[in-house]
Parts: sequence; C-alpha cells; structure tokens
Amino acid sequence: MSEETTEETTEEAAKADVEVEPGAQEEVVAKPPKKRGRKRAASKAASTEPQAKPVEEEVVAEPAFDQAAMDKMRLELEAELIAVRSARGEMEKQSARVRDRTRLDFLRQRGALDQLSDEHLLTLTPDVDAASSEGRAMLDNFASQNPSIFLVKDTHKVSIPTLVEALPSSKMGVFGADTARKMLRSAMDKKG
Repeated sequence: MSEETTEETTEEAAKADVEVEPGAQEEVVAKPPKKRGRKRAASKAASTEPQAKPVEEEVVAEPAFDQAAMDKMRLELEAELIAVRSARGEMEKQSARVRDRTRLDFLRQRGALDQLSDEHLLTLTPDVDAASSEGRAMLDNFASQNPSIFLVKDTHKVSIPTLVEALPSSKMGVFGADTARKMLRSAMDKKG
C-alpha cells in the first residue's frame, strides 16, 4: 500500500468514528478509533459496490397527555353512569309493580278477602313471583296456612229446584214442592 491510501483510510476512519446523535446539533460524540488492519482495508476497498440502505423506521409520536380532555371524558362517563343507574332503578321499580300486580291477581283469584286492601295483602303475603311455579306454590301454601284471609269456595252447590223438590209435602198441601214454587213465584213477581 502506498502512503496516500493509508492517509485516506485513516481520514475515512476518523470521519466514520464521529457520530452525531439525533436532536443534538452542536454536540458531537466521538468514539474511540477502531483498529483497522490490512484485511479490513482490503475488504473495504473491495466492497465499492453500492449497498442497499437500511430502511429507516418511522417514529410515531405518541400524543401528549391532555389532562383537560381526560377530565372532560371522566365527567361524561360519570354522567352516563348516573343516567344508566337511574334507568336501571326505574326498570326495577316497574318490574316490582308488575310482579306485585301479578301476585295480587293470583291472590284475588284464590279468594283473598275484598276487605283487605292491596297494600295490606301485599304486606301479609310472601314477596314471590306469582308467574313462576315456585311462587304459585308458595302462595298456595300461604293460603292454606291462613284460611281466615281467604274465602273458602263452597264446592257443594245445590240448585233451588233441587231444594224445592226435596221439601217434604203435607197431606193438606200446606207444605211441599207446590207450595214452595208458589211462594218463590210470588216473591219474584213482587220484586219485578
């Protein structure tokens, strides 16, 4: 090698060892010179072919933390949460009213006394859903344990004509089926 090539190689090496960090314009960081031997210089001279440049990654800047935007978002979320809670409360109240109405209808059909107001009846009976089979079973059990609150339906109905025919008749015709029919007709005629 000649002296010129050695000087050029050392100048190139000196330039390559000095790097400028991004963002720092005046500050220069110098690295200690690397040892370059004859093999390195020969391989560098041999590789004069153009090489592909490394692809630089794009640096995506993260958005700056905006406290005001975060506070605004937090307030909006809190307002939405309050609205959802109130809507849920209204839905639960409506559901309770429907459940109470179903329970009252079941109890009235079962024969609950008319003298008891709806509020009294709801207070006395268990708070169950009468639409479910378990709820109906609990209400039936309550009705059987508290017969004083419910009317007992008379299953032994007897018709008037059957009663009239069953009356004993006298020899003189003062008592009997014919007399009872006459009395019923006259009572009905007086009303009408």
